[in-house]
Amino acid sequence: MQFKKTVLASSIMALLPTFGAPLALGQEDMMQLEEVVVTGTRKVGQTPTETISPIDVIGGSALDNQAGFDLTETLTKLSPALNTQRFPIADGTAVVRPVTLRNLSPDHTLVLVNGSRRHRSAMVNLQVAPLGTVNQGSQAVDFSAIPSAAIKRVEILRDGASAQYGSDAIAGVVNTILKDDSEGFTVSAQYGEYDEDDGERTIVSANGGLALGDNGFLNLTAEYADTDATSRGRARAEAAAAAEIVGKGEVPYGGLGQYWGDPEIEEWKFVANAGFDITETTQLYGYGSYMDKETDGGFV
Repeated sequence: MQFKKTVLASSIMALLPTFGAPLALGQEDMMQLEEVVVTGTRKVGQTPTETISPIDVIGGSALDNQAGFDLTETLTKLSPALNTQRFPIADGTAVVRPVTLRNLSPDHTLVLVNGSRRHRSAMVNLQVAPLGTVNQGSQAVDFSAIPSAAIKRVEILRDGASAQYGSDAIAGVVNTILKDDSEGFTVSAQYGEYDEDDGERTIVSANGGLALGDNGFLNLTAEYADTDATSRGRARAEAAAAAEIVGKGEVPYGGLGQYWGDPEIEEWKFVANAGFDITETTQLYGYGSYMDKETDGGFV
């Protein structure tokens, strides 16, 4: 018996080098992917081609090439799964711009910035029937507060991730990654209008990076946008009667009394993103944003 055990152990030891060779060859032939996305999963190291859930990764260059009023409008053009409502009578969604996935409430789409939860806006949507919207009763994130010039990429998880993030992510997750360049400076401008003297729009933005020593960066973005109102309605009977009595110039909105269309908006946006590597495994980082928006409209 002792002789048989010795022979078996020797045979196993002799076979071990044979199994090791194919494994080494397989590791050398593995394809290396530069981009790794970890949005909505507990498994670290997955790529968009390996993850089970559908993920859209939209780069900053794609955002810059789109003529959109804000980040929300631009993303809806690049990702069909992402939606937003911008109705003049939709209880503030023409000003505070939430995003939705899978036609669920904005409260069910989690918005992250650099992997951290973005705070909600102060507006609670109270629109009731018959003009109720998918946003009814929600308090969502104002996605338009982030200028497109500050974005490095946007990761959109088009499937539920409530197991990872909770009920905020029933519809999916939108993770916005801010630029972290430590050098360079860019300026861009947009101008357009729907028709003569209708919906005139001007956007000017700038982005620049600064080095913080040898191991850090500070990236700054500023944006100014001015949008005139659009009118898609006609004067109410009461307003027309009043205009005949007191004069058209005394009735608001050019004698209309109220108008149906996008409101007039003037806004400033600022974003700062910074990071500093203390050691090879430790980083001090942070970001901040500020927006000042003034709106004048018939319906908000």
